[in-house]
Amino acid sequence: MGRMSIQVSGGPNGATSFNVEEYKRPKFRVKLDKPKIAPRLDDAVTLTGHATAYTGAAIDGAAVSYRIVRDVQFPLWWRWCCWWWPPTQGGSKEITHGMIRTETDGSFKIHFKAVPDLSVDRSSEPTFRYTVYADVTDSAGETRSGQRMVNVGYTALKASLSSADWQTESDPVDISVETRTLDGEPQAAKGTIKVYRLKEPDTVQRTTAPGHQPYYHPSMRAGGQSTAAKDLSNPNTWELGEVVEQTPFETDAFGNTKMAFKLKTGHYRAMLSTQDRFGTAVTAMLPIRVVNPRSKRCKLKIPHLFSSPKFSAEPGETFSVLWGTGYEKGRALVEIEHRGKMLKRYWTDPKHTQHTI
Repeated sequence: MGRMSIQVSGGPNGATSFNVEEYKRPKFRVKLDKPKIAPRLDDAVTLTGHATAYTGAAIDGAAVSYRIVRDVQFPLWWRWCCWWWPPTQGGSKEITHGMIRTETDGSFKIHFKAVPDLSVDRSSEPTFRYTVYADVTDSAGETRSGQRMVNVGYTALKASLSSADWQTESDPVDISVETRTLDGEPQAAKGTIKVYRLKEPDTVQRTTAPGHQPYYHPSMRAGGQSTAAKDLSNPNTWELGEVVEQTPFETDAFGNTKMAFKLKTGHYRAMLSTQDRFGTAVTAMLPIRVVNPRSKRCKLKIPHLFSSPKFSAEPGETFSVLWGTGYEKGRALVEIEHRGKMLKRYWTDPKHTQHTI
């Protein structure tokens, strides 16, 4: 008995660990219910738990030790459009703990206040995740545990936009829209989607040197922009330009809908705006890059483009990838290797700044 681990050596990396213990059949289980009313920040939250024997009998008079730990989560668009570090100072934090006892019916109630982390910028639309841990010990000394996560934010709704990475100007850009409660339940919503063309730099910028990536600065502008130093080789740092598409949307009872836009070659940012049931603004963002694979010249103001309809293929299929550079002249050394053997090696034509491999 004890802690064991198994590892692969001399091959692909892999490892896992596990416990070997004497089996003890549990006599009862612990379950925590969802809050009956969706909580709000700074309000009291009540969770009801139950300690029930597998025979169906209630576990009454048992000691319940509980604690609540708070974490911070950010919406998906932080990955796309925020090149600085998320504006938070702390990680997980225990906000309260205590001891109570189960009632005659085996139930117990845990009360806590949904205290937000004030070091997190409210405009980043954070979600605070409160994990409730409860350990119940019966009169025989057996301890069983249960836990429940409660998500609370400045808004009661979260929205997300998604699309395929590969987009060409010959086909419409399909965007999927999802609206959910903070606990992931479908929620119908309506609002507006605007697609902005991004303002390109005057000249192609080199990538920021490693070790000099810009960090978050608390001064922010509207539209998810920061005054921190920008790596202009990354289109996610470019500012919004003109609106090229604007349309209303409405998700169904499952919180889903799809939109389609016809866009020319370039970099864009789709921005969704809606409201939760309390009238609080909710946003979502999505970067979009549209290419023209038939062109001999790359029309994007980025130093390096490497994109493909899909980065996997079945045996016998043809794999293609698009390389390009936004410089006036540029070439790439292409090497195709298979199992340690070089199948092909060549330079692209410097007059053609876009090339299909």
